[in-house]
Amino acid sequence: MSDDPEGEPTARDPAFDDAPLPQMLLGLDNRITRANRALTELLGYPAEELVGRPATRLLHPGSSYFHEIGIRLLRSGELQSFLSALRYRRAGAADVWGHTSMTALREDHGEVSGYHMQITNVSDVDMPLIRPGGPDGDFEVLAGAAPVGIAALDPGGTITFANDRWVEVTRSHYDHPGRHLLDVVHHDDRTRLATTIRESSDPPAELSFQGRVQRPTGAIRWVDLRVAPVLDEEAQLLGWVASLADVTEFVEAALSVPATADEAPDEVDLLHHLGEGSPIGQIVVNLEGRIVHVNEVYARMLGYEVDELAGTYPTGLIHPDDMAPAVEGFERLEGGEIGVVRDERRLMHKSGETVWVDASTKLIRKPDGTPYAIASHVMDISGQRQAFDIRDRLARIVESTSDMVGIVDAQTGVVEYANRAARERLGYAKRGTIEVNVFDLYDPAAVARHAEDLIGTLQRGEVWEGELMMLHAHGGEPFPVHHSVVGELDGDGTLLTISAVGRDMSEQRRLEAELAHQATHDSLTGLPNRALLLDHMELALARSARDNSIVALVFLDLDRLKTVNDNLGHDAGDRLLVESAHRITQTVRPSDTVARLGGDEFVVLCPYVESEQHAIAIANRVCSSIERSPFRIGGAELDVTVSGGVALSTGDARHPEALLRDADAAMYRAKELGRARLEVYDEQLRAQAQARVTMADELSKAIEDGRIVANYQPTIDMDTGTVIAVEALARWDHPDRGLLPPSEFMTLAEETGLIVPLGLLVLNQACAQGQEWVRRHGPGAPVIHVNLSKRQLASDDLHHEVEDVLRRVGLPPRFLCLEMSETDLMDDAARAVSTLRRLKELGLSLAIDDFGTGYSSLAFLRRFPVDILKIDRTFVDGLGPDAEDSAIVAAVISLAETLELETIAEGVETIQQLELLRELGCRSAQGFLFSRPLPPAEVEHALDRPFTI
Repeated sequence: MSDDPEGEPTARDPAFDDAPLPQMLLGLDNRITRANRALTELLGYPAEELVGRPATRLLHPGSSYFHEIGIRLLRSGELQSFLSALRYRRAGAADVWGHTSMTALREDHGEVSGYHMQITNVSDVDMPLIRPGGPDGDFEVLAGAAPVGIAALDPGGTITFANDRWVEVTRSHYDHPGRHLLDVVHHDDRTRLATTIRESSDPPAELSFQGRVQRPTGAIRWVDLRVAPVLDEEAQLLGWVASLADVTEFVEAALSVPATADEAPDEVDLLHHLGEGSPIGQIVVNLEGRIVHVNEVYARMLGYEVDELAGTYPTGLIHPDDMAPAVEGFERLEGGEIGVVRDERRLMHKSGETVWVDASTKLIRKPDGTPYAIASHVMDISGQRQAFDIRDRLARIVESTSDMVGIVDAQTGVVEYANRAARERLGYAKRGTIEVNVFDLYDPAAVARHAEDLIGTLQRGEVWEGELMMLHAHGGEPFPVHHSVVGELDGDGTLLTISAVGRDMSEQRRLEAELAHQATHDSLTGLPNRALLLDHMELALARSARDNSIVALVFLDLDRLKTVNDNLGHDAGDRLLVESAHRITQTVRPSDTVARLGGDEFVVLCPYVESEQHAIAIANRVCSSIERSPFRIGGAELDVTVSGGVALSTGDARHPEALLRDADAAMYRAKELGRARLEVYDEQLRAQAQARVTMADELSKAIEDGRIVANYQPTIDMDTGTVIAVEALARWDHPDRGLLPPSEFMTLAEETGLIVPLGLLVLNQACAQGQEWVRRHGPGAPVIHVNLSKRQLASDDLHHEVEDVLRRVGLPPRFLCLEMSETDLMDDAARAVSTLRRLKELGLSLAIDDFGTGYSSLAFLRRFPVDILKIDRTFVDGLGPDAEDSAIVAAVISLAETLELETIAEGVETIQQLELLRELGCRSAQGFLFSRPLPPAEVEHALDRPFTI
């Protein structure tokens, strides 16, 4: 094998053809003079087609730019070798990325005779992850790590891109519109540069120029500027690529050289030698190991000033792990074994950071051949190393991500790359690759639906997003994968590769289905809920209208479920509901729908019943399934009865809500008639229901018109007879029926939800009246008691509403007491505790109404922040004759004293009840013995004169 003086292979090397890595030799005109077998296999061209072709014809335009830069730097001697990632075009296949090493071939006398290129295919590793998507993007990635200034120009010479080093040298940004290459140089040098450009433009040819750059600060820098044309396959000019090196130090050194060499000191001789080397970073070390010269570029590269390094030893600048090979290289140079040492090594920055450099080191001799010093030319390649490190990290990220990533050859459909997640999810984990056609991975129906849209989107250069059904290698059901797909196009718009990121949506679709099921089904029993029932009813009624059939609705209510919850706990109640649902579903026909509306209510939708009797038979069978045998829950046997209502579509109820309302009305009549029975909706119920609807409309209008008024029943201090409080009681001022008591409309208000605006109306009226009494009577004004409904108590905004009313009417909070029934509090005791505490913070007082009827535990009573217990009238009625009622009243009064609470006895109507209450220690009472509920004007009289006790 024959080697040139630089140790590079030449065209005369017979082992060239059998080299394992793709290689080619180029002449000075950049045309291929020889290509080995590995290169022809990589690119798909026979050797005879490659020889004579310009190397740039094998490269993507973005890589052609950078290849030209490499050739220029090698030819000028600024670099000994050039490393880069270039993108090669293949015959009839997708582009391939290659890590490319370029070196200059030199004759014995040192002249460049050609170039050698060696390629390592890295497409399957990480290069697809860094492709910016176009020639300009590729050029920017490759130029970004270059050690010299690099710029791209359009055919007219306008700068379209410049790397950081270019901007660093010129100290001027390139990105404002219309900046021309001529604008970069000193104004006195522009005419000379313009002439040089004009002479090199027809035909386009490479040019070189040495001149000045004047920075915005006025500082002058000398630069070496090289500009090369970029041509397409028809030799048409696409643009120019320019490189710029700062040679200020060399020019200034040359200007200071004495007239004769004999007068020149040693350091100047060294500068003359350096002037023939790289203009990047330079350091000279004498044979004693001391630095005798270092340029500004080298010093700045490592964070030093030149004066800090002069005269020191360079060993502290070399990374400890690279010291041994560096010393070995120096020794081989001194021993004459080699002429040049070229390597990549790490230097230590002043800050302690590592700087990677490409170093070329040689021995400098005196004219008599005596070794004089060792000189190194270095360029910072940290950016290139970092770029490769970033690509490595990106590759590792892609390989380890949970999303599926794949790259497909658009021409052949072959999967070129699939990450670990894709291989595992698709059943190719053990193979390491997916060596199949991409169409084998997808459900054919999905491909047929989306292929045209997907390909069209990619050919427009856009991203396609959508969901496709994919197939597992070992069979099974297709599974959904959300895709984000991008395509890579060549200059003619041909789709070369397709890259996709996919996310398995199987679990999300399962969760969505589960959420959809939860939205339409009861969470406890799994039965359809009200929304789904209404949907089924609408369909059933539509069918019955078409075929003149009958639909029946059976509304069921489990009797006394609350007793089970209170005695055995809510868990037992839930188990009772689940078991009841199971019994019902096992009894009905396959065409029937069983739903749970909440609480203890079930509904059975029965299409295609033959008659009313048929519907009743189905309802009786369902009720019997609940009642025929006890439920065994928590070690107890529970006998459960059912109240049911039946409604048929043969009447006016041709809409789901109407039919449901009719069945509900029939069920309530069954409960009113004693429970454990079945009732059918009839004309009487229809009339009652219509009257109820009419009354609800009237009540709503009465609330809007303010025709709900408050009367006030006094509470008396049984020691003094004075009125200490009044309870606000709503009355409906009906235009036809006069003043209606609460028993006429309060239940309807609760059932329809009108109780909320009604309660707020009464609260406003009562607080306004209370403020008027405070204004008139001062501290002696009565406390206003206002009842809260169950719906109001459940509102999260209750304390805000009360606070707003008090602030608006100006009533001091101590003159307001809010009452709520013991039963309502115990329905959700934990929530009630929180609500009462927020109300208590307003400064008002709280009372439990009808105490003794709600089975509240002592534990919860202690947690309720209440001030007053109101003894229910049913116990007061039994005082004296009924020993049990008397004992309950005594216990309540004693409990209140223990908890330091006040007591008020309700419904006091006789002197005997009054005396017994006083004997038991109760000090406050209200009832017809003292006064019925009064309008505000009559309360004024009671406030002025105490009652006689």
